[in-house]
Amino acid sequence: MISPSSQEPQCDVLAQIAALRDPDHPKDAVWLARGTPVPAGCSGICHPVGVLLTENSRKIHDFLASPDDETLARILGYVEPKSGVSDPVVVQARIHGRVVTEMACSAHRIDESVAVARRHGKVHVVPLPIALLRRLDLLRVEAANAFV
Repeated sequence: MISPSSQEPQCDVLAQIAALRDPDHPKDAVWLARGTPVPAGCSGICHPVGVLLTENSRKIHDFLASPDDETLARILGYVEPKSGVSDPVVVQARIHGRVVTEMACSAHRIDESVAVARRHGKVHVVPLPIALLRRLDLLRVEAANAFV
């Protein structure tokens, strides 16, 4: 089973896709939570709670064989699966202020998660409610701008 996530703002999704397509960036997979629009020109493996974008055939095979939190965490390079997180904290890697990697981790695994995120961008460690509020605020801004 894959734990659901909240929708992500398009500004972050586009930054993730740019990192995915950058041969100099370590990102080779993106998970888009259900409700997050898949950008034009991207295709992925659909699941009831999201879409996996990757060109890594091993990761595609692993996901299709076992679509669960543990497999998804491995594919995305997370320190632990979302279903195993206790006392959650969110570790983000940002490029130009946009989140390119974001993982929930247990408080006692912050150092490991920061080490992973550091390879992807500038690291921010935030409480879970702050990470979710950031997403919601950006989604509101994007929705408002869609009608301008």
